[in-house]
Amino acid sequence: MNPRPGDYESLRAAIENQSTYKKDEHKYIFTEKEIYEFIRNAKSHTAEETVRGIKNKVAQFLRDFGHNVKVKLGKRKTIEKIYAEIDYDSIIQFNQYVNTLTSSTPLRYVKDFLNYWANKWTEPILKGWADSISYRSPKIKKTFAEEGEKAAISWRDIEEDLKIYYEAILNASNKNTAKKYFRNLVTILYGITTGKRPREIDRTESAWIEKGMKAGYYIIPAKATKTKAERPIPIHPKIKPFLELLIELDPEKPFSESSYRKIKTEVNAKVKMNQLRNFATKYWTDYGIDDLRRIAIMGHDEAELKKAIEESRRLKEVLESLGIEVKAGRKKALNVSEIYRKYTPGELIKHYMETVGRNFNPVPEWLDFEKIVKILT
Repeated sequence: MNPRPGDYESLRAAIENQSTYKKDEHKYIFTEKEIYEFIRNAKSHTAEETVRGIKNKVAQFLRDFGHNVKVKLGKRKTIEKIYAEIDYDSIIQFNQYVNTLTSSTPLRYVKDFLNYWANKWTEPILKGWADSISYRSPKIKKTFAEEGEKAAISWRDIEEDLKIYYEAILNASNKNTAKKYFRNLVTILYGITTGKRPREIDRTESAWIEKGMKAGYYIIPAKATKTKAERPIPIHPKIKPFLELLIELDPEKPFSESSYRKIKTEVNAKVKMNQLRNFATKYWTDYGIDDLRRIAIMGHDEAELKKAIEESRRLKEVLESLGIEVKAGRKKALNVSEIYRKYTPGELIKHYMETVGRNFNPVPEWLDFEKIVKILT
C-alpha cells in the first residue's frame, strides 16, 4: 500500500506493515553534522543567506519536534550543536505546525533534508515520512493583489515616489540630506530597469556600473546573485546620468537596502524595494520584450521559472521552439541554466535595448536632472 502525500493514516498503516518498523521505537538520530553534510552536498550552489535560512529552519525542526534533544547555542542564540531523535510523531506535529504558517518555506527545507538522508541511508520509512509532509496554506486565497502587496505595483506608484524623493532633494536643508534622497530616487530607476532583487541591488559595485555605462551592460558575478549564476545586467540609456552622479557621490557603496528602507519611512514613500523587481516582471513585456529573454535577464530561479511557465502559454511555446520540453504537471522545475544558455549576453541586451530601452522612459518629464546636479555638486 502506497501512502498518499498528506494522508497520515495510510502512511502510518504502510509503515507499520513493514517488518523493520517498531511502532514505539523506530527513530532517526540527527545532529549538526547531518545538517552540514546535507547543505554541503545538496545545497552547494545555494546563495549564502539562503543557506543560513535552511540551516536554521532544519535545526529548529530538530529542536522543536525531536525527542531527547540536546542543544548548544552560540551568538545571537543560533544553534551551534544539536542532538535530536526524530520519530513519526515528530513528523505529524511538525506538519500540523507548518500548516499554521503563511509560508511553506520551512516545510520545503525539512522535506529536502529528510529526503537527502532517506536516499543516503536507503531508508524507505524515512522517505515515506518526507513524502507525507504537505502544506495547506491557512491564508484565504484571492484572485487579485491587495494594496501593499508587492504584486500591487503600477507606474503611478513609481512616479509618486519619484516625486516624493525629487521634492525632498529640492527642499533638503543640506547637501548630505539631499544625497540620501537622491540615492533612493536612483535605486528606484535602477531597480525598475534592471529587475534585480533587493539584495542584488545592495551588492552592486561602482566598477560594474562604470563598465555597464560604456558597454550597455555588465555581467553580475555569480556570488552576488541569489541563483549563483552569472547573467547580463542592462543599463537603461535614460538613467545613465543618474548612475554617473550616484557613483561620484557614493563610490564605495552606491546602493543600500537598509538605507533605502530607512529613508522611505522618513519621507513616507510607498514603494518597497522588492516591488521594483515585480514592476519589471509585470510591465517589461508591455514594451515589447519577450518572456524568455526577460527571465534570462532578471535571473529567475527554478521556482520563479516554473511559475512563469505555468502562467504563460506563449512562454511554453517559445521554450518548446528552442527544443526545451515542458511537460504538463512537471513537478521538478526546468534547469534554469538550460534556459539562460540559449542566448549570448549580446543577444539579450540587444533585444532589451530595442524594446524596454527604446520604448520605456523611466524618467518623468517633470524630473529636472540639472536642478539635482546643482544641489548635489
